[in-house]
Amino acid sequence: NDTLDVSGTPLMYSVVYEAAQQVKNPNPKEIQAGRSTVFDTWLYNQPLNFSQGDKTAVPSIRAPGSGSDHAPLLQKAGITVVDIEYRYGSKYQMSQYPLYHTEYETFDLVKQQVDRNFEFHAAVGRVGAEIARHLADSRILPLNVTNYAAGLENCRLTLHRDFGTLLEENLGLDTYNKLESVIKGFAQDASRFEALLENVDKTNPYALREINDKLLLLEKAFLHPDGLPARPLK
Repeated sequence: NDTLDVSGTPLMYSVVYEAAQQVKNPNPKEIQAGRSTVFDTWLYNQPLNFSQGDKTAVPSIRAPGSGSDHAPLLQKAGITVVDIEYRYGSKYQMSQYPLYHTEYETFDLVKQQVDRNFEFHAAVGRVGAEIARHLADSRILPLNVTNYAAGLENCRLTLHRDFGTLLEENLGLDTYNKLESVIKGFAQDASRFEALLENVDKTNPYALREINDKLLLLEKAFLHPDGLPARPLK
């Protein structure tokens, strides 16, 4: 129970960050170290672009996998998702704790070994509840499209790092470079959309509905009827 760990689509980044800042740290040792919220410990353990004293630094959020419980929502229905948990820090080089999905993973194990007072479970629940409250109470859904543009570019950079040479050879340089230009165009459109939000008449229910529908439908724009390569149901 070292830190919050989150995966999700970029639309939800800002919502999750804000929610985590509202939840008290369940670890007394972390509070003594000056990290009073769940967000503080998360940032300390999983920083993104972190530098000492940088108040704009944020924790890292992983991309959601294509085979987990949320896959039908994201990959088939185009509904944005977020997955929240507390887990061990990077000092342990393993993907899951050893008893995960075994017959020994029982309620008694959790109560006696993993989270004796269920304080970390409660913290995760509070983060989830704060996310739900923020989404429900906002006239304009707090989904950030500029974060989506940044997320696409991060994915492109990872793709280029791992398979760039191979893709250039098979697709041709001109075709391959179109991906970068398309993402840049999306980023420009996202910035214009965010600017538009500043002038929306928040007393007009039809204007609010139009904006919120666009935000909700954005994820669906990336669906493909054939599914993922070699995984047509995803």
